Formats: sequence, C-alpha cells, structure tokens
Amino acid sequence: MTGMRLVAVMVLAGLLCLHCSKTTEPSKPTPTPPVDPAVVKKQLVTSSNRFGLSLFAALTTQEGPAKNVFISPLSVSYALAMTYNGAAGLTAEQMAQVLGFEGLSLADMNQCFHDLTEYLTTVDQFTTFEIANSLWCGKGIPTKQSFIDLNRIWFDAEVNTIDFSALYAVDTINHWVAEATHDKITEIITPPIDPATVMFLINAIYFKGDWTHPFDTAMTVNGQFHCGDGSDVTIPMMNKDTLFFVAYNDLFEAIDLPYGKHGYSMTILLPREGVTVDQLIAQMTPENWATWMGAFIEWQTFFGMPKLTVEYDASLKGVLAALGMSVAFSDQADFSNMVDSLSVCIDDVLHKTYLRVDEKGTEAAAVTAVVIMPTCLDYFIVNRPYIMAIREKESGTIVFLGRIAAPEWDGD
Repeated sequence: MTGMRLVAVMVLAGLLCLHCSKTTEPSKPTPTPPVDPAVVKKQLVTSSNRFGLSLFAALTTQEGPAKNVFISPLSVSYALAMTYNGAAGLTAEQMAQVLGFEGLSLADMNQCFHDLTEYLTTVDQFTTFEIANSLWCGKGIPTKQSFIDLNRIWFDAEVNTIDFSALYAVDTINHWVAEATHDKITEIITPPIDPATVMFLINAIYFKGDWTHPFDTAMTVNGQFHCGDGSDVTIPMMNKDTLFFVAYNDLFEAIDLPYGKHGYSMTILLPREGVTVDQLIAQMTPENWATWMGAFIEWQTFFGMPKLTVEYDASLKGVLAALGMSVAFSDQADFSNMVDSLSVCIDDVLHKTYLRVDEKGTEAAAVTAVVIMPTCLDYFIVNRPYIMAIREKESGTIVFLGRIAAPEWDGD
C-alpha cells in the first residue's frame, strides 16, 4: 500500500493496561517469585512507552506524511537494553535517560526485562508472542565475560563467536533472524560485513494473533482509502457490525480489536475530520496515551478497515542521537563494560518490521540489530599511485623499490 500512512497502533495490552562457537554456559539465576505485572509496569513499561512514543514521533516526522511507518519500540528497547549492559559513564547516563532506565539499577533493569519476557510470552495462550535475543561477537574480540553472562542470563541471549570476514557470516546471522521471525524477516545484515566489526546485538519479536471475533470474508469489499499524499487507492476493506470497545474525543475516534483471550489487542486511532495524523501524533504523550487507553466503552458499531501488508526498515542512528544518546555513537562512547582493551561505539541501529492484517487476524515481526564498531578506526585504502619498498629491516637494505601508477593482475 504505497503512499499510505499506517495509523494502526498495535497495543500490547499486557504492557499498557499494556555455526559458530558458543561461550561457556553461565550458572542460572536464583528463581524469582511469580511476575507481578503491576510491578513490571511501574518499573519499566511506563518509561519504555515514553521512549517508544518519542521514537515513533521522530520517525514519522523524518519519513514525511506519505510513507507507512511501523515500528516495534519493544524490540528496539530489548536490543539497546542488552547494549546498555556494556555501557559506562556518560554513555550509560544518556542511554538510561532516553530509554527510560533512570531510577533503575542495572540489576533492576535486567530483572524487569526478564520478568517482562516471562509475562508477555505467557499472558495469552491463544496468541503467539515470541522474543529472541542473540549476540554475535567478532572472532578474537576481548568481550567481557560479565557482559556476556548478563545478557545470556537475563535476556536468554544466544551468544556466538564468529569470523565476520568469513563468507558464511552474513548467511548465518540472517538465518537466525529468519528462524526467529518465522521467515517474515529474512535479512538484517547485508554483505559484506566490515571486517572491523566488533559485535552485533540482535533482538527479534514474532507475534501472531487471531481476532477474538474474526471478520467474515464475505463482507470484504473493495473500498477507497485516502492516502497521506492526497491520492486515493482502492483496497480490500474488511467489515463487521457488532459490539466493539470504542472511544471518542475532539482529536480522534478509536476502536480496540482484541486477539485470542483478550491478552493483546490492536488499537486504531482515526483522526477526526480536520485533524491530520501528524497533529494527532504530536499529542501522543505518555500521559495522553494512558488517558486515552482508559476511555473505551462498549458500543454497537459498523467497522471497516483495510487488509494490508507492511514492510518497513530504518536506520535509527540519527533519531536516537537526536533523542539524547549521541555519545554512544561517537568516539567518546564508553562501553568499557562490554570489551577489554578496545574502544568501541554504536555504529548503527538497524530496524526492520513486517505486518499482515486480514480477516483472520494479525501476523507481525520485528528485528533490531545494534552494530558495534571500534571508535578509533583509521582507514588505509591503497587506491591511488603509491611508493612500495621491499627491505631487510635489521640492516635497512632496500632490496626492491617501486612506484605503482596503474596496477595490473595476471589472474594466476
């Protein structure tokens, strides 16, 4: 659906009302008491939602009004939380501020993500929700065992050591991504991998939910959708006349569509006539969002929405730096809790998503990859005329000396 702005916000109801060489297996943590969703929400979810709403607003502004934007703030949070386990100093402070970890100790942050994973993956047995994490460490990189253990224990991260210069490296990582997303996203790394790469930290999320009340395919008919660029497109529209949970205010009309046993739902905000989708996004503060999500009432409604598929990808480097964690991307970055004897920074944060919505339900996937590179990498590329000498170093004898102005290769 080229040119359409997606206004459907997938609400995680539990959150908002919501081969390679393996490292040594660390000892398992002491079992924790059963998860209390209220505690998880209080400690992590509210602040993480604030980050997600800010990230969404920044990306929609960056992309302009005519392009679909579909992200998983949760996936980005998981990938950056694993990275945060290696941060120190001002780098950690900025990341905590942007990601909403302020006021949480490192131990509390890890515990909260661990508990959140347990909760989200078990809250509704009739809805599939899977979270997978992995670390891909460059061969020979002095990665700290404490950093590896934190992510393996609390994020259940698969930890691998891999030669990034090997031909199989890209395929191996992308195969993991494809498996974790049930082949909905098959590539997050494109060849070639820079041989100086230190690490990839990757999160993958897969969601599949059948509507609690499916749409009748016989009621699906073509309809007009008015796109963000002012054009109209004809698209199959699913229709249903029943009791829905709806909400109304001066900015929008909203409807909530539950999956499975109501653990998850899709919430759609449709701007009022005269209100643009960007004006609505500008009002999506955490406080407003919480108020809006508590205002639904059950009402007989005739509802229609498009069937759709969305594939979205973006580099989040510029947006995250603008939100306040710029040091992590600079040569001033401090990830001394991640690696020994090597200064590294975040080179990029890659994000891809997939969405399919039809009469039966919704299938969605997301992948976020944090790319770690050396901060003081000097490139020496011989791509212009140069002087070359072959010499005996002890005596200083020059054996051969040449100027290479036009290199040739005989193919042998």
